[in-house]
Amino acid sequence: MACAAALVITASAAAAGYAWLRADGAAAVEPQRYSVDIGGSKLILEAAETSAAQELGLGGRDSLAPDAGMIFPFASPGRPGFWMKGMRFPLDFIYVRGSEIVELKEGVQTTPLPTPFFPAEDADAVIEVNAGWIAAHAVRVGERIDGLPRP
Repeated sequence: MACAAALVITASAAAAGYAWLRADGAAAVEPQRYSVDIGGSKLILEAAETSAAQELGLGGRDSLAPDAGMIFPFASPGRPGFWMKGMRFPLDFIYVRGSEIVELKEGVQTTPLPTPFFPAEDADAVIEVNAGWIAAHAVRVGERIDGLPRP
């Protein structure tokens, strides 16, 4: 039995770009992408807007482009738990409330067991980027992010 959540890209869609299909052949919606600016540094963020997308996150991927990330928007501020289940590379986490960075977590390593961790501050969005991105771009708590999606 095929897993309905698996996605494949069809080569026949090359003329119109890639088409996302589920393993059962039904069309799937390509994730929304947003361009944001943090202190002059640009990021292209893929949005994890459904509970299934949020649970999977970047799990199962081998890498992430240098200036790419994933954003997890939430309807209201809270202290969402995250884990590194299925991750193959370390990440930095940027916790956001409104358009302001409220907390940073750097160099979160992959773990064989899904051990959740939580921010100390309420956030209504969390951004995952490659480990080292925060330091390389001198990102600081209190900075504003331009171009964020809002639920």
